[in-house]
Amino acid sequence: MQLQVKIKRYDNANTSYYITANQVLSLAQRALEIFESSEIEEKQGMLQFLFQNLELKEKNLSYKLKEPFNTVQLAGVTPFGATWGRLVESIRTIFQNSTEYIYIPDLES
Repeated sequence: MQLQVKIKRYDNANTSYYITANQVLSLAQRALEIFESSEIEEKQGMLQFLFQNLELKEKNLSYKLKEPFNTVQLAGVTPFGATWGRLVESIRTIFQNSTEYIYIPDLES
C-alpha cells in the first residue's frame, strides 16, 4: 500500500511540473504584452520577481537576473546554448518515455 501512495505522489508531482512549466512558458511568451498593459505596482512586482541589483549609472542600466532566469539567459548566449537546449530536451524525453523510476542523485551534497 505504501508503494502505491509513493507512486501516486510521483505521478501527481510529474503532472504538476508539466502544468507549471506550461504556465511559465505561456507567461514568458506574453511578458512584454502583460508588462506594457500593467499598472505601475504590477510592473514593479514583475521587475522585483525577475531582477536583483538593478542600477542606473550614467544613463546605463545594469542588472542581474535572479535564479533560474540567469541560467536560462546564459544558455541562450553561450556557444553551448543550442547544445544545452538539445541536451535538456533529450533528457526530458528519456524521462518521459521511461516506464521505470529513474534515480537522480543529490548533486548538491
